[in-house]
Amino acid sequence: EDSQIQRLLAENTDLLIKVPPTQIDVIESANNVRLEAYQSYKIEVIGFNFRNQHLKRKVIRQAITIATNRDRILKQWYADRGEVLPGPFTRGSIYYNPDVEPLKYSVSEARRMLSEAGYTVDNDQNIRVDRDGTPLSLRLLVKIESGGTNQTVQQVTQDFVEMMEEIGIRIIVDNRVIDEYEESRKTGDFDLILTSITFLPSYDISSLFMTNATMNFISYSNNYIDDLLNQFLRENEIDKRNELIYRVQTVLNDESPYLFLYSLENNAAVNNK
Repeated sequence: EDSQIQRLLAENTDLLIKVPPTQIDVIESANNVRLEAYQSYKIEVIGFNFRNQHLKRKVIRQAITIATNRDRILKQWYADRGEVLPGPFTRGSIYYNPDVEPLKYSVSEARRMLSEAGYTVDNDQNIRVDRDGTPLSLRLLVKIESGGTNQTVQQVTQDFVEMMEEIGIRIIVDNRVIDEYEESRKTGDFDLILTSITFLPSYDISSLFMTNATMNFISYSNNYIDDLLNQFLRENEIDKRNELIYRVQTVLNDESPYLFLYSLENNAAVNNK
């Protein structure tokens, strides 16, 4: 990444398609290059595995979501260049529902929800346990890129671990090289998974959220969502399609099958010459 930036600044190349967030300040301070923002179809998420006895409970998924300070992560590690999302569509999508807002960040509310759900704090371990004494300990699958895990991903992961500690949830980070990561993802060998969702402009989300769909590796199943998405796929009239997919987003925001983190702004760097 650094070598690409240096070649651009030295005017040995005219274009860098994707500027890393950590290098944006460098580009902005240079006189001979400029940033050009363009739409991203990628959404960063943490997936909840519904095979896990804790995570199949909506209250746990919601507590994790509202205890995650997405705005702070976005500002601290990505220079606030992106947007926190309430669901699987970015604001640039024709299907984005403006009436659905991200669940509001609140550590105190997350703690209250967990306590009311029967999860008490084990003072010896500083971790919550359910009524059967089972610890609320979850394994987070993280992909290690070639050359090692991206430093920003490491920082975001550590922030998430610390945020969960605040509400009594222990996160065990499971770093895997790409092949092992993909195998674990396909087989469902994880509790939580840090990943991203990339859409084509068609924004077909059925493969992610319909029961037993090809990309539904979190084992999410909701008959109402299946019905809405089937209607959406069959419907040709634009207003009716919008109504259906708006309803899907309302349900997904409440169900929280994923912790929708944010969509990062894409920036290209262009030589001014």
